[in-house]
Amino acid sequence: MAGPPAQNRPAIALAEELSSKYTVEFYAPCVEGESRELVGRFGFRTIRSECGYKYPGQATIENLIPRVDWGWVGDAVVVNFSNQLPVPSHVYYFQGFLSEFSRDFRRYWQGRQLRYKLAISIIGHPVFWFVDRVWAGALRRSRFVVANSFLAAHQLRRWGVRYVDVVTPPINRWLIDEYLRVEPQGDREYVLVHVGKETVYPWLYRAIKAVVGELRDKVKTVFIFGAKFNDVPRWFGKKLYELHERYGACVQYVMNHIAYIRERDMPRLYGGALLTIFTYNHEPYGYVPIESLMAGVPVISIGPGVDGAFHGPFHTAQRYKHAAWVDPDLIEDAVPEIIKEWGDLTVPIEERQGVALDHDPRAYAEAMDTYISRALGGSE
Repeated sequence: MAGPPAQNRPAIALAEELSSKYTVEFYAPCVEGESRELVGRFGFRTIRSECGYKYPGQATIENLIPRVDWGWVGDAVVVNFSNQLPVPSHVYYFQGFLSEFSRDFRRYWQGRQLRYKLAISIIGHPVFWFVDRVWAGALRRSRFVVANSFLAAHQLRRWGVRYVDVVTPPINRWLIDEYLRVEPQGDREYVLVHVGKETVYPWLYRAIKAVVGELRDKVKTVFIFGAKFNDVPRWFGKKLYELHERYGACVQYVMNHIAYIRERDMPRLYGGALLTIFTYNHEPYGYVPIESLMAGVPVISIGPGVDGAFHGPFHTAQRYKHAAWVDPDLIEDAVPEIIKEWGDLTVPIEERQGVALDHDPRAYAEAMDTYISRALGGSE
């Protein structure tokens, strides 16, 4: 449970919602940062939480030959959320194979730094494929496998793993309340851009250029945020500076990097934006579009056109009026038309509340508890 807390939301939200019914304990290779704070806030006991790994993926590699023996849990039910503990479990919440990400990354890695490409191709993909073979074996031997998205379910079918349901991930109740309290500001002057391992930078630059060109009288800043910035290509910064030169005062601080935003500060960040841009080469679900909508800010997602129907942001765009999905080949034509169609760049409160209701942790916990109860009762 290291890294940004968003990736640990399913586990923490389930524990929070079911803590009045069950005794909840966490077993994790590592619990640190905001995730440790959240676990501690709700008073859950952590059985294993040592950190201090020396290299990325160390926990996953150390557990390829599982040393975890669930025998000590007695009559308890094991709900597994981790690819770092590929051990057969009563309920396994599956969030996507690593090798499937690396495959899509290699298909859409235009503009990435050479060292990043080499790391994924030479080291990452072969290791991920081996990890996923071990992981798939654990999934097949688990009693109930639940997919977190349509893309995850698609991957399970490709790997010949039986799953019982698709249960989309929640957003913690307290965070939903914070998002719905946000009032989009009338003087919004920046476009919000997320970058991460899934970002396709040529698509992102073209999208930013199209948005700034259409909203040149309103955009003062392009805010770029994400968990890591060590792989942002240099050409991307130069291209954005060219936009600054072209539009003058309309883009004052083009590369305003916000290296890491604490989760409790995200509603205010989203709520101050005109709109959000999100590009991806692989995204099973995608919190960025969902959180932008809840804060009252429209979002444009750009992803693969061949199998985009399987990715989370595509489905989000199908469900909500102020979420749009754009084929990368149509960015320059589609983005200005979408902005014109939206008109007032504000998501109505009714739509925001609908998004929040669709991600209520109580509904998610009820769905998961169906399989926990069946596991406790010994039924299939």
